[in-house]
Amino acid sequence: MLGHPLGLLANKVTASFTILVVFLVSRVAFYQRGLKVVGHFPGLRVPFHPYTLIGGVLLPTTRWNPGFLFTWLHRSTLYKKFTTDTISVVPFLLGPSSFWTSNLEVIRQVATSGQNSSFIKPTIGSNALLLWGMNLASANGETWRKHRRILGPAFNNKLYEHVFDESVKLYRDMIQSEGWVEKVEVPVFQEYTLKFALLMIEICGFGIPFNWSDSREAGTGSATLQGAIRLVSKSYLWATFVPWVMGLPFAKFRRMRAGYEELMNFMKSQVAERKVMVQKSKAEDFELGKDLFTMLVQANEDEAAKYKLDNQELVRRTALVRDG
Repeated sequence: MLGHPLGLLANKVTASFTILVVFLVSRVAFYQRGLKVVGHFPGLRVPFHPYTLIGGVLLPTTRWNPGFLFTWLHRSTLYKKFTTDTISVVPFLLGPSSFWTSNLEVIRQVATSGQNSSFIKPTIGSNALLLWGMNLASANGETWRKHRRILGPAFNNKLYEHVFDESVKLYRDMIQSEGWVEKVEVPVFQEYTLKFALLMIEICGFGIPFNWSDSREAGTGSATLQGAIRLVSKSYLWATFVPWVMGLPFAKFRRMRAGYEELMNFMKSQVAERKVMVQKSKAEDFELGKDLFTMLVQANEDEAAKYKLDNQELVRRTALVRDG
């Protein structure tokens, strides 16, 4: 009878040791495959990939765990450490092997999906861009080419000139409205930069002539367009990575839902209005607005039926530019 408990203990120890050995062997094989994937390219060798839940969220950023924001936290030293503008990240416990680069030409080749591109954007890497649906930044192949035909003509010198002129006007309006002509006192600078960015989106993105002190309402809802964009910007990560929280019966999430609905309804109504304006300009020969939304609709209306985007796709184009 005395040997029975000892035998059970020995069996448990043997089983645990076997499991540990199998796990270690599997991780060694996993690590070797990861090195092979990146061609043994120099870079970081870490337990967890920075974009996994464990490595990016649950564990703190340390010397052995780079964390979700490692490219920002080590922006001045990351690539200098390896004397190259491209590095590999190979985890030996969890996550995919990957390349990270600061080379603009490499980024251009990977980010675009032209006819001769060898890179396919994986869904897992573009989930954050799919909140409003498929778009240029996340599309591949023929879908990418279709969207590129419409978006390309809308980004032209006329738009860039418009953005520059409106930025100067808004800056002068801000200085005058805030009383900064003689003295500037800014307790929270981010509040002003955020407001400036939102107003530029409204002016140059949607063609709405806001002033610095404006608070007019957009659409038929109770929130202003600026307020809706602010809500969407602040809640974007919630809606992307944990969308189920948007349905919770709390005031914070109700406001988020209201912001999304307000903005979506506004953009849908604007697509219909701009289409009418484009057709009217062709018949009466007058110049359309220089804002991005109008140019997108105009480029779409000028395109052959085969390549035209529907109303929802036009909304997605504008939403992506706004969120970006």
